[in-house]
Order: sequence, then C-alpha cells, then structure tokens
Amino acid sequence: MHREHMRRGQLLLAALLALLVGASACGDEGGSGSGAPTINNFSFSPTVLPAGQQTLITGAVNMNDPEGDVNEFTVAIGAPDGSSVSLSGPIDNPTAVTMGVLNVAVTVTPSVAGIYTIDLSLGDADGNVSNTLSDTFTVN
Repeated sequence: MHREHMRRGQLLLAALLALLVGASACGDEGGSGSGAPTINNFSFSPTVLPAGQQTLITGAVNMNDPEGDVNEFTVAIGAPDGSSVSLSGPIDNPTAVTMGVLNVAVTVTPSVAGIYTIDLSLGDADGNVSNTLSDTFTVN
C-alpha cells in the first residue's frame, strides 16, 4: 500500500485547476444542437519544471462549439512510470460562447524526473466530447 501511495504522490495536483472563457470570444451562431466542441492550438508554459516543487502551468487553447454549450473540461497528466491523474470540472459559460480562447491554469508538483504528458478535452451539455490535445513537459 505504501508503494501505491508513493506512485500516486508522483502526480500531486493541487486544488487549483481552472479553465476560463477568454475575452476574445464570439456570441451564439445558431448551432444545430448536435455538434461536439473542437479545440486546437494548445500552448502552455513552462515546459521544463523542477522535481519536487509546486509549479503553475498556464496556457491557452482555441475552442469552437456551434451550440455554445461547452460546460466541462478534462485534464490528464501522465507520469514517466505510466501512472496518471485525470481531473474534470465545470466551465462557466453563461453567455453561450461558441468560439474563442480558453485560458488554462494547472498547479502540479511532480516528484519524479522525466517526460510527462498533458491531455486536454472539453465536453458540452449534450454529452459531446471534443477532440483531445496532447503535449509533453519535462521534469528535471
């Protein structure tokens, strides 16, 4: 059990995990009610993090949702040993934004050096899930 606890400890994610609809968003475009959101151009920094130190990763992703009903996100962090942590949460979208930039903030405390993966996807009120964007960061 101690070994399992240590594996989970390699990917400590702090309580801060948020996505906010950015100011460069457009209003409702009269969606059809059946389209999944799409995302592209995921970028973040820093891409090199220190092991054992809490670090804020910030970034942005472009989103498009014809229905304007994006309401949740999922972020998954994968460690070099194959373990991972996945967190989902709500997105506040009161103005039915159909396209724009989502700003991303994730606080991580990786305890093991190596290459980590970060995956991001969005979901909408109809249960549709966007494509998943993946990238990597290095922990020294």
